Amino acid sequence: MQFRTPQTRAGGERIDALGNFQPHTIDYPPTQLYYVLQYRRVSDFGGGGLMQIRVIPGSGAAIYRQIADQVRRAVAAGELSVGDPLPSVRALAKELVVNPNTVAKAYAELAGDGVLETQPGRGAFVAERRNVYSHTERLRRLDEALETAINESIRLDFSSDEILDRMRGKLDQFNSRGNENV
Repeated sequence: MQFRTPQTRAGGERIDALGNFQPHTIDYPPTQLYYVLQYRRVSDFGGGGLMQIRVIPGSGAAIYRQIADQVRRAVAAGELSVGDPLPSVRALAKELVVNPNTVAKAYAELAGDGVLETQPGRGAFVAERRNVYSHTERLRRLDEALETAINESIRLDFSSDEILDRMRGKLDQFNSRGNENV
């Protein structure tokens, strides 16, 4: 039995020891690709607005987490109101080009946190605000979120004053929208 060493053809293609052609692969640098879904929300009152969900596959955050965080943000900012429907799991998965289980996981997390309520056969709707966590748990989660934001801000070389100014500005934005939770 004779062993052949891999040979290279023009263009970088290779032929392995068994004589099989192997096309040359190029390692492209990671890019910031993202898929964007804009859907029209329709309420019983005939109103409606535009909400945007953006998924960045190459980011460090899991896709289900990106979806859940954006829905939470939209509810907190008043872009989504109580009773507003969200797209079905399949429809959202198709538009974002992700696995339906990913969207289902995001919706399940949101339902567990009391942000959404799901109605079998009807879909997912923004739930009425209720506290599903104790005060201690809410403080723990707040501290965790603040620690993450502060660590990232310091890593980006912002001063304490700059961080506090931006935080105040963001809180003012929420207050100006009439958000009663701030």
